[in-house]
Amino acid sequence: MAAASQGRTPTSTVSCTQFTDNYAGSSSLGNYGYYDVNWNSSSASALFYSVGTNELDQTPSGATGYSYLLVNNAQFPQSLSSYTQEGDFKLDAAAQGVFGLVFLANGSGKQGYIFQWNGLNSRWEIEKQTGPGYYYVSTNSSPAYGLGNWVHLKVVVSGNNFAGFETSETGPGTGLGATVTIFNGVSDPGTTAPYASGAAGIRSYNVVSGNTLHIANYTAYTCGVAPTNTATSTNTPTSTLTATVSSTFTPTRTTQARCTRSVSPWTMKSNTAWPCRMSASNSPGR
Repeated sequence: MAAASQGRTPTSTVSCTQFTDNYAGSSSLGNYGYYDVNWNSSSASALFYSVGTNELDQTPSGATGYSYLLVNNAQFPQSLSSYTQEGDFKLDAAAQGVFGLVFLANGSGKQGYIFQWNGLNSRWEIEKQTGPGYYYVSTNSSPAYGLGNWVHLKVVVSGNNFAGFETSETGPGTGLGATVTIFNGVSDPGTTAPYASGAAGIRSYNVVSGNTLHIANYTAYTCGVAPTNTATSTNTPTSTLTATVSSTFTPTRTTQARCTRSVSPWTMKSNTAWPCRMSASNSPGR
């Protein structure tokens, strides 16, 4: 009580983890582990991936593209059970396919969940890959995704509770429309045991030869405070992050949330505020 009467300001620190990839160069390809349609270990080139202008592109030639990309443990821990992922996607108009965000995944175990648009089934899905097979945790047919358009996807994972959102865009990270909740409060029904933790990443399926899947502004994070970012683009990219949330009462208390990022490489527009928010073959039948 004596401390309160003197108006002292106790400070607590909350540690957050965030990985952001703006695909500024080919080194971004090294941030992921690559798996083919049956979760066999593969490579970026074998799965037709390359880095374009601030985007990751899958452009198959002479074959159809299928893939799982898992963020390496060094970039974003694969032991986490709760986190958020976001990214911008565009599938060109040659043919329908599947794209989305992988979560709670284990590449060697051929396991994981995916929040995805499945154009072959004309619906949004949360799919569970089980190793020997798969099943759908939940589906939603509205709103439909239109080929050739950018869309922002977000999945929030809190243990065995999932939420998925989509936002239409005119370009990667620009011209945002209204955010639509596709799934909310969805849980794995336990047909097989729910996954307790695992890697974050990206999934593609049936990207036909001559078509391109574009991916931009990918991020995964565990914290819930939006930091202020300052980035300087030089030969040695640097970034400065600050995030402070304050509430005043008697006595005054200030809580600071500090976020640590793994960014490869760190390239960001100066006016961009990135979130750090707290809070049967095995080929899927399409």
